[in-house]
Amino acid sequence: MRAMLKSHIALAALALAASQANAQSLNTFTLQSTGYAVSADGKWATFGTPSSAGGSAVGLWSVQNSMMTDIGGLAGGSGRIVISADGSTIAASTMNASGKLVASVYSTSTGTWTALPTLGGSVGVLASDSWSISADGRYVGGSAYLGSSSRPSLTDTVTGTTIDISGVAGRVQGISPGAQTLIGYTTSSQAGAMWKLNSGGTYTLTTLKDPNTPANTLNSTAAMSGNGLWAAGNSFNGVNDKPYRVDLGTGEVQFFGKIGTTLGTGKITASVGSISADGNTIVGIESPQGATLPGSFGFIWKADGTFNSATHTLGGTTMNFDDYLAGYGIDLDNHYNFVSVIGMSADATVFNGIAIDNLTGGQVSFIVTVPVPEPSQYALLAAGLGVLAWVARRRKRA
Repeated sequence: MRAMLKSHIALAALALAASQANAQSLNTFTLQSTGYAVSADGKWATFGTPSSAGGSAVGLWSVQNSMMTDIGGLAGGSGRIVISADGSTIAASTMNASGKLVASVYSTSTGTWTALPTLGGSVGVLASDSWSISADGRYVGGSAYLGSSSRPSLTDTVTGTTIDISGVAGRVQGISPGAQTLIGYTTSSQAGAMWKLNSGGTYTLTTLKDPNTPANTLNSTAAMSGNGLWAAGNSFNGVNDKPYRVDLGTGEVQFFGKIGTTLGTGKITASVGSISADGNTIVGIESPQGATLPGSFGFIWKADGTFNSATHTLGGTTMNFDDYLAGYGIDLDNHYNFVSVIGMSADATVFNGIAIDNLTGGQVSFIVTVPVPEPSQYALLAAGLGVLAWVARRRKRA
């Protein structure tokens, strides 16, 4: 009875707080089993559909019209389906005449795919893949094979040139406007990397280190905000076990916590999916058993504006994404476990990723929109979110 009363009070608070906000919505898909990315403006999202070719046909979802369109292409055995800020350009893979998967771009204005140049090598059927795209859609980053070695690569779709960024193994996972700054990783140990365009027209590599223990290299820098101001990186099971944010202007590394673990001492893998334009929201997947979906859960981190310069630690809250959505009154009956949050709009209101359907046990993809409160409504909304998340946790335990 007490939980029910608190639930009603919280719902009333949320109704008042969201009275001038966008409506919340949740859509799930069984055919499109993976949600990959959301455009910065929150109007479009990309999904992957299993296909007989061994890759994933690309689905383009209109958030405004609630419509999914199969646009062809392949996600391949590697890579991510990424999208420009306005949704006009998508990067994934296509298969060329030689039967090789190559990074390619799709134009929504022409409805056609264009294969991008490769570095000339391949392993199996994979010649290159896409992992990142600049906000304007001009530059595509990822990895391409030179001989049998996978190299971090950048393609300028206007000039039609692909370059090997650093001459060592790795991947480009984020591109700033104008491709002035790139992020990703180098070497087989996936060391966090930042490349800056220098006056000579080439890129200077900085390998990211733990500021508390400079001898330790940080793990892969996984996501960049579309404006090129912020990036976020992973932690792996017991190795460099600190997820982090990077100020790309200064190169300062700032650590944030994981769910239910003390910063730096837990053994939970945290893989970042996206970071918001202001750097204050980061989403991804936490995996107690390593980077696998079973037993994993999506997370969302929200900054509180504080920073401890002595320990390089950010203040804020990391939440299970299930609880975060329950705070908005979404999926209170626990129909889904949101196991991985991959894509996010620039303002952190539209998200997509992977969920498990608790009724069937099957994997589905999802896209969800949460309200944007007016500034005067934030305190009331926060109170409602807190109580509803508490009620949701009690219901799950029960």
